Amino acid sequence: MNQEERDKLFIAVRYAELAEAREAVSKADMSWLHSTLQQNMLFFVAARRRRGCELLAQDCIRKGVDLSQIDSHNQTPLFWAAALGNLVMMKFLLSLGMEINFRDNEKKTALFFAISNNHLEAARYLIEQGASLDVVAVDRTTPRKLLKSMSVPIPDRKRKLWAPDPQAACPGASTRSRFAIWEWGQEEKEEPEPLISKSTEHVVVENTEYFVTDSLGDCSKRLRRSEREFCGDHAHLHQHQHWYKDLQTEDAAGLVDTPAKASKEHLRLIEAFATGSRPGAFTLAAVSQKSRTVAGYIHASLEDDTMKIKHVKADRPHQGKGLGGLLLLAAEKRALKLASCIAKAKLSVLDTNGPAKRCYAKAGFKVASSSRSTFPPCGCKNNPHCNHRKIKWLQMEKCLH
Repeated sequence: MNQEERDKLFIAVRYAELAEAREAVSKADMSWLHSTLQQNMLFFVAARRRRGCELLAQDCIRKGVDLSQIDSHNQTPLFWAAALGNLVMMKFLLSLGMEINFRDNEKKTALFFAISNNHLEAARYLIEQGASLDVVAVDRTTPRKLLKSMSVPIPDRKRKLWAPDPQAACPGASTRSRFAIWEWGQEEKEEPEPLISKSTEHVVVENTEYFVTDSLGDCSKRLRRSEREFCGDHAHLHQHQHWYKDLQTEDAAGLVDTPAKASKEHLRLIEAFATGSRPGAFTLAAVSQKSRTVAGYIHASLEDDTMKIKHVKADRPHQGKGLGGLLLLAAEKRALKLASCIAKAKLSVLDTNGPAKRCYAKAGFKVASSSRSTFPPCGCKNNPHCNHRKIKWLQMEKCLH
């Protein structure tokens, strides 16, 4: 296929109907670059203004597209998503670890282009997620100055400020891709997101954005996807570490004591915990009030007078919105309803997981002890005499009475 024919496939991905765009991706080699700005296929997906961009991006990643590719302007696909106000792709690319403050040849970040093109919702989201307002471009402008000149109020930041001048477009890009493909799973590839009906009798707690239910049926595969993402979250905390590039999905799954490959029995257990039919343990699912789709979950077991919380998971689009605290409150209410003798709650958190530590402390948990984790992985496996330096698990507790 000559360059002109290749370029036509890129254009189809950006402008064609979804079926034709997906066919174009299937025909393309992900190492190909468009002749104009030396961009790979992911740039054209990010610039797409029609439905299906996230599905197309997943297709590209499954085929091996390079997440760290920059074009002749030293820009990433995030710049194009921001310039066109494509919030879906902005959220998708950031969830894959693309640097929010990466700078182009003019020393501008994606935020400049969201503001300059009057996509203020996109700009607001970038700022909330940690985009710098004070990056100085070659022309001496900053995002703060641009917003001020437009009389636009500056939103509160919900995430800590990311590195103001990162050197890599997407640190650990190959590891990110590897984990993303595993997290999405093959079995759910073409399955639509299940819609959850709200049954008042099963709502444990709720607020304006979410409700938490104690009975959720026929969603084991969807909850398993969140479980895989939970493993990935723990891996991606360390994307700037030298050992991250060699991290495998089995390492992350083992860290949180979750199977890397789910058997039918494991899926049956997920279903039983989520429907409340398994004595001594439960899974509560959080559901978006707006979309009626799963937004996260919490899994816990009851032993004597203690609730032991194993997983607290807010799915990535819902992180930074207080969902973790809502899930913890729901678990406490559920535990006390099932066993009034429950007097305390316990959970573990990686010492490197700052957001989770703050969430648990805000909910009243205090550090009681610590232990060695399996991160970073080494060749010692389960050798009790391993002397390699490891990240700590912090064991936290809370009195419920």
